[in-house]
Amino acid sequence: MSLSCIKTELFRSQVLDCGQAPVWQAFTSCALAVGCTLVAAIATGEPVVVDDFEGPRIRWQIGPTDTAFKILSHQRVHSPVHSGSWSEFMRLVGQGGSFVYATLEIGRAHVIDELAFSVWLRSDRPGLQLAARVVLPRTQDPNTGKPTTIRIYGEQYQDVGSWQQISLDSIVQRVMRQARIVRSGDGMDIDPREAYIDRLLINVYGGQGTTNVWIDDLEIRGFVGQQIDSAITATGKPGPSRETSSSEKCSVQFRESQLSVDGKPFFPLVVQYQGEPFAFLKSKGFNTIWLPEPPTADQRIQAKKNDLWILSPPLLTPLDIDTKSVKGKPFGKRNTYPYVHSGELAAGEPILAWYVGRHSDEERALSGSKDRVAAQAANRWLQRPSVGGVRKKIGDQPFDITLLQRDLLGTSLEMADYADWLENHTGGRNGRAVCWNTLPTQRSRSGVGPKPTEESPSSKLAPARGSLPYTQLRTLVMESLMAGARGLVFLSESPLNETTPQAKQRATALELINLELSPVQSLLARSQVPIPVRCLPANVAATSVQLDRVHLVLSNVRANGSQYVGKPLPDQTATFVVPGIPTSARAFALSPLGLKTIPRERIAGGTRITLPSVDCTNILLLTGDRQVISRISQRLTKSKNRATSLFAEVVRAELESLKNINRQLQPLVQTAAVARQQSQAEDLRQRADYARREGNNRRAYPLDRAAQQHIHAAQRRLWKDAVQQLGPPTRLSSLAHFETLPEAYKWTQFASRARLSENLVSAGKMETPEQFRSAGWRAVLPDQREGTATAEITSTKPRGGRACMQIHLRCPPRSSASQEIPSLTVVSPEIAVTAGHFYEIRVWVRTEALHQEKHPQLLVFDSIGGLKLATRIRQAPHWEPITVYRQAEHKSPLTVSISLQGSGDVWIDDVTVRQLDSPATPSQQRDAVLANPRPVDKK
Repeated sequence: MSLSCIKTELFRSQVLDCGQAPVWQAFTSCALAVGCTLVAAIATGEPVVVDDFEGPRIRWQIGPTDTAFKILSHQRVHSPVHSGSWSEFMRLVGQGGSFVYATLEIGRAHVIDELAFSVWLRSDRPGLQLAARVVLPRTQDPNTGKPTTIRIYGEQYQDVGSWQQISLDSIVQRVMRQARIVRSGDGMDIDPREAYIDRLLINVYGGQGTTNVWIDDLEIRGFVGQQIDSAITATGKPGPSRETSSSEKCSVQFRESQLSVDGKPFFPLVVQYQGEPFAFLKSKGFNTIWLPEPPTADQRIQAKKNDLWILSPPLLTPLDIDTKSVKGKPFGKRNTYPYVHSGELAAGEPILAWYVGRHSDEERALSGSKDRVAAQAANRWLQRPSVGGVRKKIGDQPFDITLLQRDLLGTSLEMADYADWLENHTGGRNGRAVCWNTLPTQRSRSGVGPKPTEESPSSKLAPARGSLPYTQLRTLVMESLMAGARGLVFLSESPLNETTPQAKQRATALELINLELSPVQSLLARSQVPIPVRCLPANVAATSVQLDRVHLVLSNVRANGSQYVGKPLPDQTATFVVPGIPTSARAFALSPLGLKTIPRERIAGGTRITLPSVDCTNILLLTGDRQVISRISQRLTKSKNRATSLFAEVVRAELESLKNINRQLQPLVQTAAVARQQSQAEDLRQRADYARREGNNRRAYPLDRAAQQHIHAAQRRLWKDAVQQLGPPTRLSSLAHFETLPEAYKWTQFASRARLSENLVSAGKMETPEQFRSAGWRAVLPDQREGTATAEITSTKPRGGRACMQIHLRCPPRSSASQEIPSLTVVSPEIAVTAGHFYEIRVWVRTEALHQEKHPQLLVFDSIGGLKLATRIRQAPHWEPITVYRQAEHKSPLTVSISLQGSGDVWIDDVTVRQLDSPATPSQQRDAVLANPRPVDKK
């Protein structure tokens, strides 16, 4: 017997056994009994009954009215739509009266408390309302002899000109209320037992004159009974009798800044493909695979089999484009473009989007008006949206979806600056731009290269690419969502299914993150309006994402240096003041254990939510929509055991990493300060394991969380001690990650014995313009029509000698936050280096009048460390040295760059690059500190 049949029989048996109890008492007790019985069934994932209005056939019919009216138009249309490709449109004109009902037969939906209806409307008139006809089979109409019917009413449409979801819920209470009204007015004996709803109604009449109304996306939850319409099935898919048009063959749609699959908003969780079985990637929670080449026939079959989508370069063949036009677009000269398809995409292909461009810092496949035409043609002919990287001018993208990419972890970019960059590139607060953010899952290659303790520094060994910790990955995810990213792309350079411990840790972390996003994935996929949230403590940032009648509060800790090693969450109360929350909304905290109700309070400026401690792993949910609450709750219940088990694996791996690094550091530095934290973490882990063996995940999960806090505190302490002794991570790249701290300490033993060679930079003292130019120094000036930009040798306050280099940049204020910041860069001549050897790079700088808030103004970087390890300076009123150490990984020439971003003045002097050489006799040894080794004595 099916679940629906079981529910129906339960309902009938409860009603028939009510005996001689009063009618209303019997009805209430029966409804409550059935409602309680259905809780377990609904928690198992009872599907929503959906009509997505796809296809040309109209389904709503004009019914009861109290006015003279005329239907001017009634049809399915392609625009506007809430989702998918179609909506149902009506235009009518009337004189007087108050209602014209459009009706839809739904079969027999038994009146139970879980039953709820919702539909999306758009109109040019307010006051349209959702209603339902309730049939009372135990009450006979004295006039017709048929069962009595009553009408119950839901929400009214108010957002004129916009899509609004109107609902009809609390069905039992509404039926009881309306029946009492009928009973008191007509004196009829009303018997509500076995009541059911057979018809939905929408009052589509907005008053005298013309009313235009569009209807889309009907949802029915808690449907128990018989469905008579084959176009609505329990799976939400079209039945066999439904007409299918050619446009329905493509289940992927991109309309009005919304990516939809099968008519529903889609949030892509993309992984870069490295040869793993598709079934394995599906089991880790991914829904999309990024292929480096167009998919083969076997890959498309495997994707469909495992319910996966594909992001890849287009399935294209080169084609010479005629000089006159491309689908009516002027094209200019005859060229061969790789983005032209030779035919239509077959129906049912699992292609989500075409990747047609790269990041602007690397290679841009599309540029200029002709490439914009090609991208548009690819979208139109290939029936899929196009995805491309950021162009130099933000907001001027030829693609449908912009793929963002900027490194954060292990770089000198602070978390707050990264958040500003994300917000600027996702379109700020307008919610219209569609951006996916790329997130690395492995550490970038170290600029230090092989360990300095190796006897032969010239023997180059590729450093291992370690996996990034779960906590740091989740930090990137939260920052992406807070900025409004509508998709996540996880970069991977080695297979996730490898048997190495690092691969297993990475796979575990990614599966846990995907599992945590699963309950809110459908909400995050919709067009968003991110709103800043006031919160305490000050280093906690939060954003409220408003989605229909639901608010999600996403938060993150933005501590200095957390891009290197995460800071443990502060042990204090967290307060959030969220604007725009209705009084009826309830507040919940999402965690792997489920939904937890949290107190809220209305104050001036919004709703205040107080948590006993800062916990950015929680997503806060604020809504009065019981359907949303029920859906999220059941998903959390379903994934609870797996999520808590994965989290336990994450904590176990972090504890093993801490013990391993601490063991390596003990011969080099004193680590007694972290022994207590490590011991407490081990004790908590043992207690959590015991609770887990007893089957008590609700006890085990908090213990794992507490253990993780102690682990993070110990990691941060070890890293801070190293940075205080050895300098910032920009100076030595092995300080950029916790796992490479032992390399940093071992490097100091090499550096304490090393000697420095002569300066390898020509004209580094910046004495004369002639020497500067002849040596090969060059200035890269910004392309701007207003302001001034100069780089010249000046005698104004040099550090030493007669002159120095002055960089001067004045640019007008930016009209919007998303505009590019002008920059002026001075680049040194190329310096020949030897692979495997270390080099000291030193630049003396002084700044004045830097005028670009929130953004570091002066960047000093080299071609080995790159922008990732750039030294960022906001103010340096006096001459300051910038010293870094790099190891050449190959024979490519070394260059040093000094870049000024925004308006200001910078002076540069005494630029040196010197090779560190091991002494012939290791007896000449100094203290193992990262001081500057003494130069070679001149003779």
